[in-house]
Amino acid sequence: MIKNLIYIFFNGFKKSLKFWTNFEIFFYLKSLKFCRFFEKNFFYFKIHKKISLFFLFFLFN
Repeated sequence: MIKNLIYIFFNGFKKSLKFWTNFEIFFYLKSLKFCRFFEKNFFYFKIHKKISLFFLFFLFN
């Protein structure tokens, strides 16, 4: 089950690498703005990054 999910995840990653990188940069810049807003709270940044990755994972399914 987990191996299958990982396979799907990386398959989706390979298929839309260009889109992925653009999306990641977008979320990274958005997260930095949020970081400054929360006085550079990097714990929040990590959570935001995980949420963006989960969103992308469901996008490829």
